[in-house]
Formats: sequence, C-alpha cells, structure tokens
Amino acid sequence: MPSSEGPETPEKTGKGSPYPEHQEFSKLLDWHLNFGTRPEGSPDAPGKRWNNKRFASAVGSVNERTVRNWRTGRSRPNDLASIEEELFGKNAAYDQWRFDLRHAFDNRDTPKPESISLRIPRAPQHFLGRATDIEVILPVVLSSGAQTSVLVQGGPGIGKTALTKAIGNHPEVVARFGEERRWFVELETTATAADMQDAITRAIGGDPSRGFRATLDSLGVEPGLIVLDNLETPWEPTAERRATEYTLAELAALPGLAVLASFRGLNRIAGPDWGRVHHVQHLAAPFDADLFRRIAQNDFTNDPDFDKFVGALGGIPLAIELVATRAHGRQSLATLWQQWTKIGADLARDSSFGDGRLSSLPHSIELSLSSERMTPPARRLFALLGKLPAGIADEDRDTLLGDDGFPAEEALLNLALALEHEGRIDLLPPIREHALRYHPPGPPDDMAWPKHYLALTKERGEVIGKQKGEGAIARLMLEFANIDAAIRAVLGIGRRADAMAALSGLYRLTYIASLPAPVLNDLAKACNADGDLLGEANCIFGLGNVALARSDHNGAQKAFEDALPLYRKVGDLLGEANCIHSLGNIALLHSDHDGAQKAYENALPLYRRVGAVLGEANCIRGLGDIALARSDHDDARKAYEGALRLHRKVDDLLGEANCIQSLGDIALRRSDHDGAQKAYEDALSLYRKVGDLLGEANCIKSLGDIALRRSDQDRAQKAYGDALPLYRKIGDLLGEANCIRSLGDIDLTRSNHDRAQKAYEDALPLCRKIGDLLGEANCIRSLGDIALARSNHDHAQKAYEDALPLYRKVGDLLGEANCIKGLGDIALRRSDHNGAQKAYKDALPLYRKFGDVLGEANCIRGLGDIALRRSDHDGAQKAYENALHLYRKVGDVLGEANCTDGLGNIALAQGDNRKARECFDLAMSLYGKIGNKEWEEICQKKLVELP
Repeated sequence: MPSSEGPETPEKTGKGSPYPEHQEFSKLLDWHLNFGTRPEGSPDAPGKRWNNKRFASAVGSVNERTVRNWRTGRSRPNDLASIEEELFGKNAAYDQWRFDLRHAFDNRDTPKPESISLRIPRAPQHFLGRATDIEVILPVVLSSGAQTSVLVQGGPGIGKTALTKAIGNHPEVVARFGEERRWFVELETTATAADMQDAITRAIGGDPSRGFRATLDSLGVEPGLIVLDNLETPWEPTAERRATEYTLAELAALPGLAVLASFRGLNRIAGPDWGRVHHVQHLAAPFDADLFRRIAQNDFTNDPDFDKFVGALGGIPLAIELVATRAHGRQSLATLWQQWTKIGADLARDSSFGDGRLSSLPHSIELSLSSERMTPPARRLFALLGKLPAGIADEDRDTLLGDDGFPAEEALLNLALALEHEGRIDLLPPIREHALRYHPPGPPDDMAWPKHYLALTKERGEVIGKQKGEGAIARLMLEFANIDAAIRAVLGIGRRADAMAALSGLYRLTYIASLPAPVLNDLAKACNADGDLLGEANCIFGLGNVALARSDHNGAQKAFEDALPLYRKVGDLLGEANCIHSLGNIALLHSDHDGAQKAYENALPLYRRVGAVLGEANCIRGLGDIALARSDHDDARKAYEGALRLHRKVDDLLGEANCIQSLGDIALRRSDHDGAQKAYEDALSLYRKVGDLLGEANCIKSLGDIALRRSDQDRAQKAYGDALPLYRKIGDLLGEANCIRSLGDIDLTRSNHDRAQKAYEDALPLCRKIGDLLGEANCIRSLGDIALARSNHDHAQKAYEDALPLYRKVGDLLGEANCIKGLGDIALRRSDHNGAQKAYKDALPLYRKFGDVLGEANCIRGLGDIALRRSDHDGAQKAYENALHLYRKVGDVLGEANCTDGLGNIALAQGDNRKARECFDLAMSLYGKIGNKEWEEICQKKLVELP
C-alpha cells in the first residue's frame, strides 16, 4: 500500500466544490471532469468542464456511455495512460492528483474506500478564524501525559472536520508524530462499533481479520495521532453506544496515542478520560465576512447586500463556502440575494455534486434531524424556533410545550441544532430559515405561538410606565422580533383582530423603547382594506410616535397629520387630542413656542372632555416646557408641579419621572446644583424602573452638566460617555448632539481647542438635521468661543452674531446673554473698553433674569477686567471679589481661578508682591485642578518673574 513517500500534498480545493476525500476512483474521475482538470490548467482554478462525449473523444476508443459508467462506478477503464494524458499531461502541479487517481485505480480490490485514509487530508484552502480553537486543542494533542484525547463537537456545517484536519497537519503535530504515525479515519459509513474498529484497522494498513487487538498492539508501538471523523455515526445507535465508547477507551489507554475525534452534536461521550471536550462555535466577525470574500474572490464590502448575506449565513463555514462559491465571478450580490429570499438555505448547496454533508447545508441539517437522538417534542420545538427570530425564553418554552419543553431543549442542544444564548434557546440564521421553510409547526402549535406572544404584548405592554410595569420593557424588548413575527403570522391568515387586540401594548413599547415598527404599516394597510378607520388611525399614530422618538420629525408630523382626520371622521376625541398634542411636541422641539402652546391649549379641553387625566397632565407639562424655554421659571415650576400630581393620580411613573426631571432643569438653570442633582437622581431611578432609555440618558447627561458646572470634568466626561451610547441605541439625534457638544465643552475648558472644534462640528449637522435651532445656536456660539480663545476675533464675532438671532428666535435668554457677553469679550480684547462695558451691562440683567449665577459672575469679572485695564484698582478688586463669591457658590473652579489671577494682577500693580505671589500660586493650583495647562503655565511664569 503506498505511503507518504508520494509527492507533497497540494491544496485540494478547486473553485466550485471540495476535492473528494474518500479517493474512490469513480468519484475522483467525476470530480476532475466537473472541475475541468486540463494539462494547461492549475489546481487553484477550475477549467472548462468535460462532458462525457467530449472526454470519450479525447481519450479515444470509448463512447459517451462508457465514460458515464466510469463516473458512476459501474465499470472501470483498462488502463489510465490516455486518461492521465488528457487530464494532467506533463503539468507538475498535478503530481499529487495524478498520484491519488493512480492509487485509487490500482486499489480496486480494497474494501470500502470510504473507510480508508493513508494520511490526514489538509484543511480547506480557505481555513481561517480558528486560531483560538487550535491554540486550546494543540497542547492536549501534543501532551505526553495520560489525557491526550480531544473530542471536537458542534452542529452541522460548523467546521469540525476542517478543524481536526488543521490540527492533524499542524507542523508541531507532524514533528511529534512524523508522517507515518498520523491517521485519518472516516466513520461516516460505519454503522456499528465493529465497523468502526475495522475502519481504524484499514486506516493504519492492518487486516481486520486479525482482530482489533492486533490493531491496538500496532498503534501502541510508538506515539501517534488518530483522527476519528464523524464519531457520531457508530455511536448513534443506542445498542452500539457502550461498545463504541469501549473502543474509544481502549484507544485512549494506549501510551503515546493521541485521539482526536469529531462528533456532530454535544452529547456526553463516555470512554476516554478526555483531555478536552471542545465545542466549535460559528465563525465570528470579521472572519465570516473574510471567508466569503476570499472564496468569492471579490471584496463586496461596499455591496449593499453583503452585510445581509453575512448575517443570513450565521457564521456557518459550510454555508458561507457554498454561497460564496456561487458569488464567484459576480460583480454584484443583488441577484444572488434575491434568490436567497426565494429559496433560503437551499442556495447553500453545490449543484455539481449530489447532496452530501459537505456539499449541501440542507442535507447536513437533515442528517441531524434524522438522528435517533431527535424526539417528537424536540421536533416541535425546532419547528417553533423556525418561527421565532429572537429564539425562545424558558418561560415561553414551557408555556407552549409544557413538561415536554425542557427535554425538547436538551435534545436540540445535544444535536447542536440549537444554541444557548443569554438564557434563551435559538437557531443560527440558516438553520432557522431551513426550519421555517421545511418544518412549520403543526396544530396546535401553529396557532398557539402567535396567540401567546400577542397576549404577552397586550398584558405587559399596557402596564409599561406604571407601578406594575417594572421590567415590562426589558421583557418585551427581548421578544420584539417574535412579536413582529406573530403579528405578520396572524395577518397572513386573515386574523387581523388578533393583532389589533395587542396594539395598545405594542404602541407603548415601541414609543417608550424607541423601537422601529414597520409592521405597523402592514397593520394599517390591513385595517384600511377592512374599512377599519379607527384601527388604521391608531396604527398610523403609533408609527408617528416611533418616528418622533427616533428624531424623524418630518415622518412623525406626516403620520400625525394623516391620523388626525381619520380620528375626526370616526369621532374619536382621544385620538384627535393625542394627534394635536403630538404635533405640539414637534413644534416645541423646533422651538416654535407659539405653535406648541396653541396645540397644547387646543388638546387640553379635549382631554378633559373625555376624562383622559394622562393626556391632561401631558399637556400641562408641555406648557411648562414652553415656560422653561422662555425662562419663565415660576410658571414652569407651577406647571410641572400641577402635572406631577395628575401623573401620580393615574399611577403614571413615566410622567412622574418627566416632571421631576423638568423640575431639576429649573434648579440647574438657577444654579441650585444640589436641588438639581437630587431631582435627576430621583427621576433616574424611576426611568430605570420603567425601562425608559431616553429618560435615563437625559438624567445621566444632566448629572454630567452639574459636574461640569462644578468643574469636575472627569465626572462630567464619564457621564456624557455613559449617556451617548444610550442616545445612539434609541436613535435620539438630539441627545447624541447634546452629548457630543458637552464633550466639546470639556475640551474647551481644558484648552484642547482642536478636539473641542471637532466635537462642535460633529454636533452641528445633527442639530440641523432635526431642526434644533437651540442646539445649532449653541454649536455656533461654542465655535465662536474657540475662535476667541485662539484670538481670531473676526471669526469669533461672526459666530456670536450668527448665533444671536437664533437664540432670540427661540426665546433663549441664556444663549442671548452668552452671545452678548462673548461680543463684550471681543471688544475687551480689542481694547474697546466702552463697547465691552456696554455688552457686559446688557448681558448682566439677562443672566439675573434667567437665574444663571455663572453668567452673572462672568459679566461682573469682565467689568473687573475693564476696571483693571483703566487702572481703577479699587473697582477691579471689588468686581473680582463679588464674582469670586458667586463662582465659589456654584463651584466653578475656572471662574475662581480667573478672579484669583485678576486679584494677583492688582496686587502686582500695587507693588504688593507677597499678596501677588499668594494669588498666582492659588490660581495656578486651581488651573491645574481642572487641567487647564495653558493658564497654569502662565501663572507659573508670573511667579518666576516676581522679584
């Protein structure tokens, strides 16, 4: 029998299909003809396929039927000379393939070629993403101790065989065991433990008639590695399990023999004292995408369907290989993706070969489903999982399957058809698609699962935001994809009423959790087709709320305006009021205070007319928001406190949290940092109890604002960093923009002007995208602050002048005051003392009216700077001392440092060097505390220059 003295093994994967591993003559010849092996070609790329007639003509002296019989194994040629000449010629690149074909032809009388391997075949050409797997398995295989057996387990198509081949051919393995002491044993066709023993005997070149003991003796002569592929086949029959495990134990007991076995499933296999039982997982990113690109030989990164394909293939290497092979030569994936949407996982098969575990993902899945380990309850669960894109939680599994649920789960896990993830059972996407297409649930499961998830939506969704609703959002968010599937399922069978019964719960869930719900479009169309105007209006209104929550103001406005006439047509006052109120919310977000006020005042009597206390409370709170935006803090507080009582009356935790947060906003604007902090912390706990991510993010950001006002920049930065991903998760562009801008404020305080500028420039288009004039003005003004810090007075002036009318348009006194003060700072830098003085005096009453202590302090300090420039030391000292008191009151370290530095300048001018030193030294430490290195160094320089 030929050994490893043959030529070095090349890569054996041609484009289009895997090289046949069993080396039976008929299969090898058939593969070469399909591959298009020709003398002028290469093992690395397919050639023009041979058809039977053309090959017969090339070989000569045979006809088309003869070639067909050679390919099917019904007959064999008399010799190979002409066949080798037509396939390989004198091309040295084909030496190994010529060797394989000759060996298969010469060994026509050996038993069952499928059970024979003279060496360990190489892993597929594109084998990647398994470095960690190899890293943990290799030391066990190479160990000289007793535990050198490894069991590699996993689901269909996951790459178990490829992994064992890669390990078997690893340079360290070859160095330890040599070329002749490594064996690969195919067990796919073995039905019993005895068959398994015979296959092992033949693989090492032994004679099965001498008995397995002789095989064991031969294996135990010196160290070696035996790879057992598809161990599940002989182990599968219940009657054979003990004998199979005993055979494994005998192999593992041989000193120096490492056993590496692949097994389809996750069952516990007794026998050896396994050194490692390794579960092969699906390929993780970016390896799944890389594998697709390599096999397809096209980047496809910018193809709009590429990411969809990668997700649909679920990281299953076999699925990726087979579909990517079909993508080879294509410039676009559009047609292929369209085909996937039609036939799903059936696309993951090689049409050149018959269905087999390595050439068809559906066939591989069906092999697992036909296992003796599969039970009727497990089939039911598998069918249900095909319908559930989010998998299934334990409690839902038991509701649907009762006492059969847990054993069914165990069976699917043992077959590695299903996987566990965060307390749920799920299928990988291609397996789920196969289940959906070919194994739909039968009665009563076909109606039970949508009924269950719709009832869950109604029951838990309607209490969201109430005392009894704690955890409801978290529970339903996990099931959202299943809820969507349930709605589509009942719509598909004409049971629209079942879906409509859950609409109120779905509406609250999608709005508060900011979840896109395109299924509402389908539901609205179904209502329209049935003439259900109220149902249609409710669906459209729900779509508007989702759009509003995700900062799609135009989409939201259109939805509310479309729903409003439908509500009026059917005389639904509550729906009419809800639409008007929601249009008011959009107007408020666009700083259209008059429009918002009119909307709230129109909706309020409608809510009161129908006794909708929650709607009444929301309107009153909206009027409070308008008052707050207009800096009318007293009216705002009165509105929030009135709304708060109503929200508590109807057990609305979300509304209660909103009011408390708004009261915190008033406190913050009045520089009552302690009061604001308490309000935000109280609201935060309510938002978290409700599960409202937007409210949670708003509170965290506001706590960051307090920290920034207190010059605790590290705490502020952490808060903004925590809030930002929450805003992005729910698609709230306003919150995202505010966080980015606030991070810019921190950088500006630290004199990191480049980073600050980038932050403001990143936030500005977000504000413009959603029509947030206030945010736009804030970004423009902040860019002006950077220009001023860089002494670019013209740019700064333009920025302040651009921002000022925006602030006035939205009625924001604080922003207006900040711009006027900024223009005063420019005038001061230009030595226009009169212009600066006027600006500070104009801004000062605005700050006081708004209750902004920090702005008031900044203006007073600015007036002190003017007095100092005019050598009015008494006036300057009085201003700095007054401002210093205010800065300390609000905990603003930067302002405190600036005033202290100013007092040092006065002392220096008056010749009081001791006091000047004290002031500069204190100012330097304050600048250092907030990370302002520029002014820290300026103070240090002043100290050095003091006599």
